[in-house]
Amino acid sequence: MHPGLRVIVRNLRSVGSILPACFLGWQVSTFAAEPLVIHGSDTFTFEIVPNRPGCPQATSVSTSDSGSGQSTRLGRYTFIAGECINLSTPEPEVTLGFFTLTAADGSTISGNYSGDAEYTDATKTSVLYAVSGFITGWTGRFHAVTTGTFAFLGGANLSAGTGFDTIAGNIYSAEISSSARER
Repeated sequence: MHPGLRVIVRNLRSVGSILPACFLGWQVSTFAAEPLVIHGSDTFTFEIVPNRPGCPQATSVSTSDSGSGQSTRLGRYTFIAGECINLSTPEPEVTLGFFTLTAADGSTISGNYSGDAEYTDATKTSVLYAVSGFITGWTGRFHAVTTGTFAFLGGANLSAGTGFDTIAGNIYSAEISSSARER
């Protein structure tokens, strides 16, 4: 950092929260620089459903998934999810994925994802996959969430309609003072 900027930063730190209140008219009371980390695992069942808009019928299938698991931050949870799986490529491609995780208290985290899968056998009845995306919605105790990322690493038995996930996510939040909310 430029030496002159160091002096300005040091002086601004001594002013504390007065400067933002004076110049911006509001004050951020807490900003989470470090994410809340979620990790856990689940099992699920799925079925093939009519293709959703944007999922090409000639080359793809859509799924409807539901399951349950255990994770940090959520505790016991249930979830629904779905995706478009392109079967015309040598290895399946996952697009248009969506999910909603619901904690036991009813709080939810939802989002979208895409990624890749790989067949694990010559009969193409089992896959491993890695998909990731963004958290786009939240309710309940997650009311302060502003953004986040999420990943599902797992596998599925395509003939049995069953699967498993290891989940990982980073949730970012910022609490804004009541005076800022009123503006």
